[in-house]
Amino acid sequence: RFEMIFTANSITLYDDYAHHPDQIKALLGLLKENFPQQKTIVIFQPHTYSRTKKFLSDFAKNLTACDHCLIMDIFASAREPNDPAVSGTILTEKINQAGGRAFYCRGPKAMALWLKQNLSAESIVVTVGAGNIFHWHDKIIEVIKTVGKNENQPK
Repeated sequence: RFEMIFTANSITLYDDYAHHPDQIKALLGLLKENFPQQKTIVIFQPHTYSRTKKFLSDFAKNLTACDHCLIMDIFASAREPNDPAVSGTILTEKINQAGGRAFYCRGPKAMALWLKQNLSAESIVVTVGAGNIFHWHDKIIEVIKTVGKNENQPK
């Protein structure tokens, strides 16, 4: 489940399948234990409207344990309809109300832009969820490769 994907510029990208609040709590505990000096950035894609709605408060409370949390849209299941009573923006608000530092990102372009503006060396980036978030690793790797490089120099 916890898989190292890429490392460069003192930044490591991991992926984890966690999609339940208890799994996220365990993951963040593992990160703090093994990487206590590094900034943790979690990119979380909630999986299913029903699970996100049922555990909204637990997700919010547990996601306050990372330094920054990027919340993506809910990855819907084919077995359930869209539920407007729960969303990535609502989860983001709940995390921030609980004392976390969460940012809503509508899709991989917004995520990459946030990372470009905020990612620094000595960071751990973890994509988290049971949806298709692992498809975004290439965009994250592109950003990691640019950290610390002068924008005016040829790449």
